[in-house]
Amino acid sequence: MVITVRILVHEIEQRFGEVLAGSLNQRRQCSDVRLLGETPCESGFFYVADAATAKRLSGEGGTDAVVLAVGESAVPAKGQLALRCRASHLEVFAFLQDVFSKYRSWLEAMDRSLIRNEGLQGLFDVSEGFLLNNTIIVDPALKLLAYTKNIPCDDPITVELIKHGYHTEENIRKFKLNRRFEPWATQNGFIINDTYEICKYTTAVFSFKAAGSFSLIVVMMCNNSAPEPWLLDTFMMFLVRVAYYSMRDYTEGTPSGSAFNAFLHDILDGSLSDEGEIEERRRYLGIPADGPFCLFSIDVSQNKPLSARIVTDIARSIAPARAMLMGTEIVILCFSCHGVDCPIGCPVKECPPSGFNVFRRLEAVLREYSLQAGRSVRFDRISFLRTALEQARLALRTARGLRKGDDVAEDDKLIFGFDELYFDHLVLSASRGQRELLASLRACRLLTRIRDYDDAHGTDNFQFLREYLRYERRTTVVAEKLHMHRNNVKYRVDRLAELFVLDTDDDDERLELSIAFRLLDSLDR
Repeated sequence: MVITVRILVHEIEQRFGEVLAGSLNQRRQCSDVRLLGETPCESGFFYVADAATAKRLSGEGGTDAVVLAVGESAVPAKGQLALRCRASHLEVFAFLQDVFSKYRSWLEAMDRSLIRNEGLQGLFDVSEGFLLNNTIIVDPALKLLAYTKNIPCDDPITVELIKHGYHTEENIRKFKLNRRFEPWATQNGFIINDTYEICKYTTAVFSFKAAGSFSLIVVMMCNNSAPEPWLLDTFMMFLVRVAYYSMRDYTEGTPSGSAFNAFLHDILDGSLSDEGEIEERRRYLGIPADGPFCLFSIDVSQNKPLSARIVTDIARSIAPARAMLMGTEIVILCFSCHGVDCPIGCPVKECPPSGFNVFRRLEAVLREYSLQAGRSVRFDRISFLRTALEQARLALRTARGLRKGDDVAEDDKLIFGFDELYFDHLVLSASRGQRELLASLRACRLLTRIRDYDDAHGTDNFQFLREYLRYERRTTVVAEKLHMHRNNVKYRVDRLAELFVLDTDDDDERLELSIAFRLLDSLDR
């Protein structure tokens, strides 16, 4: 643990009065306090001495260590500090021992919070007595992550942020109007703003960077104490611990540090469910209001060492669709897959930036890494994301359950849609007894009879009936698909009715037969 001289001087002045400084760099850091004695001074420590001893040391050539001379006639020699007071140097030494102990206990409390993974709020809760001012932290989507709950602040911007849990559109408009985003994303160190154009008080802002933008923004609203150097040094001791979460959750080199992905994370992990808040943040991020959207899930647990590289390659390949890494899973949100051959069926004829739609470009990357993906159904509301993710996961899990997800061969399918496999999922989820019950449905037994008849007589009635129902009994289309004369279609339908007592003119029977085809396919697989 180290404390800057500026912090120590502030603590001393609060208790004993003004400290006089010689030509000493007060940014220097000290790891503990010692009494100046006969032994040589060591660099990195803060020494306390009576005025006479400190003067004698100066006459002998001084030291590289920091020395505080205490006494009513103390004078700061070169590289020393002086405290003129009636207190003895022993009293000042004992006080500084308490100061070091106080800061050491704080740092240990923050480290325990990190070890217990208590999150950013845990760091804020143990730091309020040292930050002094109201302090908040927001993510790239300007969502409130943590704040000093027991330090009130009457600044309107802060009040609105804490009330809603995120910066409102009006607040964001003010930030844009006053060009705050650019310095947050580009400037290093503390950004002090005392113009009062937005906030009621001076602010000290520190932003963590990721992928060319800001990932976390920590704002100290100086409503109780001015942002003097000693306070900023204390603030930095706190920020060193905040950096752990910044590096863990917003690592540079992966797309997880963007405002877009922070927004998706919040919806997917359930921390954001309010429709009004989702709508407001959606507008801020420029996400379309009504899609169409589609979500993909890719399990990279077997490629963990390469996961960061894989998500980067995917993100680069499928832009403008978005990809992010969540644990050992890559989640992709597509709202631009506009190819006529895209299985999602988006209406626009072209998908930028090339002639290949997102679906095809994703397939290429999946094949490169021998991966497969599950895909949700199309959806029109961004709040549907959690359900869409579960659909995509189930589709991939079902495909693997059907032994489609083992080794990826050259001509294997790589992306599995929930709308294609939901019957398989239901059947796989059922017990063996329940599967037998499904197979005993009248329509399933009827189709089984037709299939057995085909096996015995070398006919294709089963496939004919499937195509006849699939193309909604349109004689010309069915004849074209099965390469037969349209008059023969009518004959085959009549023959099926005669042999198996079925009525394809009946709506309910057609529905039962269509469902039975899907069930038998799933049961067979």
